[in-house]
Amino acid sequence: MTWNYRIIKTPEGFSVYEVFYDDEGNPVSTTVDPTLDFFCDTVEELLEEIEIIKSAFDKPAIDINTIGGKEIK
Repeated sequence: MTWNYRIIKTPEGFSVYEVFYDDEGNPVSTTVDPTLDFFCDTVEELLEEIEIIKSAFDKPAIDINTIGGKEIK
């Protein structure tokens, strides 16, 4: 199973979540909570993580209702 950060549309609005994909690349689940509440050990690691998260803006938003119906806790 692979994952990446994606912008997700929920009833509350848009946020960045971790999205998990099946072997065919279909989104099948997300984290329960948005990703933007995290800590890193160094400023450099924080910048790296933010750069990875920024890549979510290069893809279209996903509606939460179209994702496999599962959430990762």
